[in-house]
Amino acid sequence: MHSDAPGAPRIDGYNEDTPIKENKTQTLICVSRGGNPLAQLIWFRNNVMVDTSYDYFGKESRNEYTFVASKKDDMATFRCEASNMMSVTPKLADVVLSVYCKS
Repeated sequence: MHSDAPGAPRIDGYNEDTPIKENKTQTLICVSRGGNPLAQLIWFRNNVMVDTSYDYFGKESRNEYTFVASKKDDMATFRCEASNMMSVTPKLADVVLSVYCKS
């Protein structure tokens, strides 16, 4: 049995061309395929760790981070890091949120 680094993560659940409304519940989904063992997925918001919960589904890891969008999330960078014991450095994916505020 050999060990492999995980695949690069992707972020689902948000389109950077579409602002989300303030006070709307938003879920960002990080998915990484492959790796042996499968990846640990960690969410960061502006370089601060916000979620370390992840699950395995077949040959992929998933971490769904759900929050209520607020003004402070406008232009915030959400980053997902995928790593396992074979990773020298984590593989990254990030998204910058645009939050539409009525004010």
